Parts: sequence; C-alpha cells; structure tokens
Amino acid sequence: MIEHKPRVAVVGAGIIGAAVARQLALHGAQVWLFDRDAGAHSTSRISFGWLNAHRKREPHYHRLNVAGMAEHQVLAQQLDPHRRWHFPTGHLEYATDPDHAALIQQDVTELRDLGYPARWVDREWAQAREPWVRIPDPARAIAFFPSEGFVLPEVLNDALVDSARALGAHVPLNTAVLDVVDHGTHVSVVGTGLSTTDVDTVVICAGRWTSQLASGLGSPVPLIPADGAASAATAFQARTAPLPIEINGVVTTSVGNFRPVAGGRLVFQAHDLDTDADPGALVPARITREMQRRLAGVLRTGRHTVQIESTTVGKRALPVDGFPIAGYIDQREAVYVVATHSGVTLGPLLGRIVADEVVHGRRSPLLATFRPDRFANRTDTTPVGKALVQGGD
Repeated sequence: MIEHKPRVAVVGAGIIGAAVARQLALHGAQVWLFDRDAGAHSTSRISFGWLNAHRKREPHYHRLNVAGMAEHQVLAQQLDPHRRWHFPTGHLEYATDPDHAALIQQDVTELRDLGYPARWVDREWAQAREPWVRIPDPARAIAFFPSEGFVLPEVLNDALVDSARALGAHVPLNTAVLDVVDHGTHVSVVGTGLSTTDVDTVVICAGRWTSQLASGLGSPVPLIPADGAASAATAFQARTAPLPIEINGVVTTSVGNFRPVAGGRLVFQAHDLDTDADPGALVPARITREMQRRLAGVLRTGRHTVQIESTTVGKRALPVDGFPIAGYIDQREAVYVVATHSGVTLGPLLGRIVADEVVHGRRSPLLATFRPDRFANRTDTTPVGKALVQGGD
C-alpha cells in the first residue's frame, strides 16, 4: 500500500518559512517553498539576530523562547558546518543611565526567578571580556546573560533554504503568491511567476504580508501595520564599515546595542530613535549621524573612526498583542499561519513544531497560548505601542 504524502505549500522563505519547509521535507511531505524574492531579502535578513528570552517575561512566551534558543544548538549540528551562523557568545549589558540600571535590576531578578541564567559582573570582568568597549568607571549596573548569543540571519536563512531543497523541497523563488484559495477538498496557491499549485495544506509564513494572504480564510491574523513612523513594527538598523577591533558578542548599553557581523563590521540599534523610523521615507541624515556618534562613544577604536556604511528601516511581523500567532485558522485545518517578531530565536523550533502538527496532527503544548483563534471573537485589536512590545530579536 502506497502511503499518501501530504502536499504542503509554504509561503515565505524567511527563516521561519525555510525552517518549516525543511522540517516538512524531513517528515516526508511533498513541499513547495514560495517567496517573492530570489532569496529572503526582507525581515529575516535585516533582523538584529539576537538569540534570547531576555525581556520576554510572560511565562508561556518566555518558555517558548528558551526552547527556541535550545533548538539552535541542535540545528547547528545538522546544517552545513562550513557555513557558520550560530554564535552562543552570551550577552553583556551595562548601564550609565539610572532608568536603564533599574531595568537591568528588574531583568536579573525576574529572569533568575524563571531559572534563566543571569549574573552580576564587575567592571574588570566586563572590560576583560570586551576590551574594545568603553566600560564606564563606575557603571551603574553590569550584568551578563551567558545562554544568549546571536546568529547571522542571512547565513542561517540560506543554509535552511539549501537544506530544504537538498531534502527534496521544490523552491521556485521569485514567485509572488497573491492569493490562497480553499476549494473544500484542496487549497490552491495563485501568484505571479508560477502556475496554480494545488496542495492539501498551506503554511503562511509571509511576515508582514501574512494578514493579507490569510484574509477571508478563517480566524483573523491581526498584525500591526509597518507603515509610518509611529508603528511599533519598524526600527532603524545601522551597519558600520570594517573596524580593526573584535567584539565578542551582543553588547547592550544605555545608548544602544550592537553585535559583530562578517568582515569586521558591527550592527547597531538604538530603540529610542525608532519613533522616527518610517519605511516610506529616506532615513534622516541626523539619525545616521546620531547612531554613529553613539557607537563611537562606546567603542575604543584608537585613531580609527567609526563610519556608518548604511542605515535601514526594518519592518517586523508584529501581532497586535505582541505575541506569536501559530496554528490553523480554518475549521478544515488546511491553512496554517505563523507570525512573530521573534522569528530568529523561534524559527528553527517553530519549523519542527509546525511540521509535526501539519504532517502528524500532534499539537504542541508550547503553542497552546498562541493559537489564532484567540482573535476570533476579539473586538479590541488596538496595537501595542513600541514601549510595550515583548522583547524580540
């Protein structure tokens, strides 16, 4: 007897979509992975890439992110070892501002209560770890979070897509999915650059386009619009020119946070500036100058000048309540959606869980709190503000 292989289309080849497609192929499904770009050039690739469950205090969300961090350790042993993307380096945070110091105190206390590794360190220890960073004397608070780290999102994304393809997934990129149609017996994926594809199940991991594609197919998928400077779903990110220094991991200061990337560059964020992050406008020159000034102020570069090579505005897939959405939106269980602004930390874990749910029907308790039906009868979908968003990546 020939067993029917489930036919599954995954829309969106970012880290989440590529991880889902890879795991579906591992589970024996026939898989199609669609993306409008030749590679995932949108949200995943401009993520800061911080692996953490740090400022994610809601217990279910915290537990999910801790599991997500652990999944990266597993995946790092499975993907091409010649493409290094996973850096479990820990995270150093120090405060020069009293409000920031109070926040670190709260973080350390609450994270320890949750059993999350967090410890106080002195200036000498911090300076020895990051000799190219100006650790102030005295600093108001210095803490280290050893289980955290970062990934190179673009390297991970490519590795996941290539692995999915090697496992048999069809990856016709440059194919913009415009519509998903449920016929009752099957689902069709319709778009530009592809013939209509009929499948048993569609998994929509299309980032900020997820709401649009899922519209009318079941429970709503309310995301915060990533339009305009007031949106909590937008953020600036700066990338430096190469510097002759070595930063060992994620560093958070009172004026911004940064991490290393390839070629001696750094990625820098300053979330208090994000109120001006408008994806429909050019990045103001004053923002780039301010980010350059701040980063130069916290680095020891000697006679070398910090130069910002590029500043971009990132757009996140951010559900209106700030928490992930993962599950079927229809009664027939033919359309599954995934949307979260913690896509880097959660992507590999969600890939494994979603594939297990789609192919074998085994519901994960880790996702019980995050099902789409929580919005089915909800009338208040007022977006959370930037300051209230549970920590992302």
